[in-house]
Amino acid sequence: VSWVRRRGKDDMPELLTVGAVTYAADNRVSVAKRYPGNWKLLIREVKPDDEGVYECQISTHPPRVSRTYLHINTPQVWVVDEAGGPLQEKYYEAESTLALMCRARHVETPALLTWLHEGRALNADTTRGGISLFWFEASAVASYRQNCATNAYQLLG
Repeated sequence: VSWVRRRGKDDMPELLTVGAVTYAADNRVSVAKRYPGNWKLLIREVKPDDEGVYECQISTHPPRVSRTYLHINTPQVWVVDEAGGPLQEKYYEAESTLALMCRARHVETPALLTWLHEGRALNADTTRGGISLFWFEASAVASYRQNCATNAYQLLG
């Protein structure tokens, strides 16, 4: 049994494993034989570059091939305003109340979303299911630049 990866339609196949031997240059790739006839390809800490077609090939006559496409969902974080619209730049009157919402998709649940201001964590009123609400009173300070982050992913708002 062999495992092969194809990154694009015209790309040459990349041999990953043959039997219990790993040929991939990437040390995150390995193979595990669970029981006779079951060879499981393992990829630790998957990355967007790992996306593509993976083939399990059996050396019989004629050869047998089973293909699957691995799609990687990359975490996404974005900030919206009170109306749910994307927040690029917005002006508020001094002493007014501002509500920002941080949304995240393709993150582990429950997602821990953190609001940062000038590198310091702020208290959020609510965090649930990939949504974090943040309320604060705008002061006379010229501008605020807030960050919404989950794990290593961050978006400026």
